[in-house]
Amino acid sequence: MQWIEYVRALNMPLRSGISGTTNRLINTGKSLGMTAVEVRLPVLGHLLEVEAHTYHEVMSAAATQGAPYTEGDYKKLAPLSWEGELKALWEKAEKKIRGGGGVGGTFS
Repeated sequence: MQWIEYVRALNMPLRSGISGTTNRLINTGKSLGMTAVEVRLPVLGHLLEVEAHTYHEVMSAAATQGAPYTEGDYKKLAPLSWEGELKALWEKAEKKIRGGGGVGGTFS
């Protein structure tokens, strides 16, 4: 219950809890010689697309495996840069949410 209250205080959306799937997939990637950062991005893309987890749920799980994550910050996602790929994705997501096609939570 404490984790849920903490995430709500960050004003971040919740779907199901910290992602065990992320942990399993990162462990699989590590067994194949990959890092948590290398595995995190495709896992994030998949789990967000199928609406299984929120950004925070996946990133929190990846952080337990050594991938850097600043809670509440959508603008830091190594190896992508804010000036490059992330800004374009951010603007697309904001447009979708403002148009009524997004999920809960806020972008700030």
